[in-house]
Formats: sequence, C-alpha cells, structure tokens
Amino acid sequence: MNKLAFGMELGLRPGETCALKVKDVDLSQGMILIERTWSGAKLRSTTKGGTQDWLPMSDVAADIAKRHCQGKHPEAWLFVNPQTKGPFRRKRLGEIWNQYAGIPVKHYEACRHSFCTQIVESGASMNEAKLLMRHKDPRTTEKYFHGRAERLRSFVNKRRHQDNVIPLKGNEKGAGSQDKN
Repeated sequence: MNKLAFGMELGLRPGETCALKVKDVDLSQGMILIERTWSGAKLRSTTKGGTQDWLPMSDVAADIAKRHCQGKHPEAWLFVNPQTKGPFRRKRLGEIWNQYAGIPVKHYEACRHSFCTQIVESGASMNEAKLLMRHKDPRTTEKYFHGRAERLRSFVNKRRHQDNVIPLKGNEKGAGSQDKN
C-alpha cells in the first residue's frame, strides 16, 4: 500500500511511481527526482513531458521513501514487487488499487486529479498546481482540477459578507422573496 500512498502524496503518474529508484530520493532536501516512467513493458528514460523534475515530498511521502530506501543500493527500485522481485508495473498498481480502494475511481484519476484538486483547494494557485503537476499548458491543469460544490458554495456565500455587495432595493424580505413582476 505504501507505493499507492506515495504516488497519491505527490500526484505521480502510476508509471512514474513504478520507475523510481533509490538514487532518485534526496531525503536531506525532502525532494524526489522524476526522470523515468514505465510505458507498457518498456522503461522510458524520460517522463511523459520529456523532463527530469525534482519535486518536494510531503512529510508522509518522505517517511515512506525513507523506509523503502533503507539498506538498498542506489540503483535498486524504490518499490519492489515481492512476487517478481522487480519493479511494480502500472497494471499491477491498478489491480492493487481496485482491490483496496473501495471507490469507483481509477488509480490514475485518484493520483493525478485528486492531487490537483486537493492542492488547489488547500491554497495553491493554479500556477503552483501546474508546476507540481508538471504540466506545460495551464489548460491541462484546469482540466485536472475538480472544484467541489461545497467549497465553491462557501465562496458564493462569503461574498455576501463583503462591504462591496449592495442589496437590491425593494428586497427587504431578503433572499427567497418572490419577484412580483
């Protein structure tokens, strides 16, 4: 389960989570290098965007990385499939996700879309989210953000408490009064 939690903590693509090596972890700086991915059965030396990116790890992700780095050679896979003794593959992570998640959301969407929504709703700007998601085009980041109705409703209601909102004349009864015209 650590590999699922790790990918979700950082909004990684499943193929990137599977392709991490111990040498990609910098525990002293709390950073992880995303520079390769699995595409089907082929290990690609660059990510989907063709980049090599250092990302900040959350405290939870750093703790998981620390446990999985202990006693391993720098070239070793960070997450090792106990059945194959090799790296996990995207398909296997998806199977594990389906077995334990209990929600009708695919693993990729849970990692990427949920991460983007959560960081924006916790206060990150769309530009900061774009950087963390490693998108080149901000429109892609906007597609990944799914604002929740409850949060959006709080903004709609919050504006009522600002000095610049002037009530309409003839609306003394307040919200919900019937329009007589």
